[in-house]
Amino acid sequence: MTCSCRYWQLSGILCAHVVSAVHQHTNQLHGYVASCYSVEAFKRTYAHCLQPVEGPQGWPESDEPKPLAPGYVKMPGKPWKERKREGTEKPKATKVSRVGTVIRCRKCKCTGHNKTTCPGNAASG
Repeated sequence: MTCSCRYWQLSGILCAHVVSAVHQHTNQLHGYVASCYSVEAFKRTYAHCLQPVEGPQGWPESDEPKPLAPGYVKMPGKPWKERKREGTEKPKATKVSRVGTVIRCRKCKCTGHNKTTCPGNAASG
């Protein structure tokens, strides 16, 4: 009456391992299921009938005034401009990385330097 996955011992319901093993040996699962899951136990549990409770239309009316909702309380401090993110959410991106971008000169169209540091600029100036 045990299984290595322990599901059967914890719940009383047969796991897939037990079902396949019992079906292969005896083909009778009724002796292995806990008695609280039987049809007889279900019928005994729900034999008495609960009477329904009347809804709000059957309640007595009160002469007291109805309660009011609490007023708005302004919290101290500066209000948030953005919503608070959940712990699983990524933070909002602030800057785009320049890693991997290639710098190209506007004068000579070569890579590795810009217009200010162009070696052709020093020769003409």
